[in-house]
Amino acid sequence: MLEYLIVPGTPPQRVAMAVGRDADGQPVTYLSHRGRTLTLAPPAPPTARRRDAAGGDADPEVRAPMTGRLTHVAVAEGDEVAAGALLAIVEAMKMEYRLLAPVAGRVHGLSAGVDQRVRAGERLLRLD
Repeated sequence: MLEYLIVPGTPPQRVAMAVGRDADGQPVTYLSHRGRTLTLAPPAPPTARRRDAAGGDADPEVRAPMTGRLTHVAVAEGDEVAAGALLAIVEAMKMEYRLLAPVAGRVHGLSAGVDQRVRAGERLLRLD
């Protein structure tokens, strides 16, 4: 499906937008303007795995799901947290992603603070 967006400005700009799927079948959005095409894909899921059917443990490492800026860090080195507790918030392009504890444990190796930039996949902390 191809749609056109009108972006305000002087003069107004017309941007083509199409929605499709990449080679892995994941949804993507394509924006095209003046011969340049930008591909937008949803952020990669966090690397922490949930408990599997056999009862295996989730990964205790917490990584940034996308490149952005830490706007909130809710824990400090050595804090005890419950599974599902808020650890931090990463913001990119006005979108916030809440990082939740995959398992209960003690915070170790906190590698970034508020207002610091992080890269997608960067390890932020470990729960032991």
